[in-house]
Amino acid sequence: MTFRSMYEIYIEDMGHRCRQSTIDEKKHVFEKLILPYFENKPINKITPKDIRAWQNEMIAKDYSNSYLDRMQNMITALFNYAVGYFNLAENPCHKAGRMGKREVVVNF
Repeated sequence: MTFRSMYEIYIEDMGHRCRQSTIDEKKHVFEKLILPYFENKPINKITPKDIRAWQNEMIAKDYSNSYLDRMQNMITALFNYAVGYFNLAENPCHKAGRMGKREVVVNF
């Protein structure tokens, strides 16, 4: 199964569980920033090295830390879904490590 095929199944399923605005955001990030990199690759052939290479490309584009973190969360969630429901052996994002971090600003 290709990454794109898993993405389409994942988005369809999440469409029943998330608000439309959440689905729209996921679609935007996946279609603009993740699918171009992984689209036709078999999902079980994506390695932590592939994830790191993608992360490095995203970091080089100078996105904010919180946006990098959001992208990381989305791709990790898709792989968690594949592990949980499609018997993917492991999530390569876990070994690859994280990129970005959520910046919390509290104003009193």
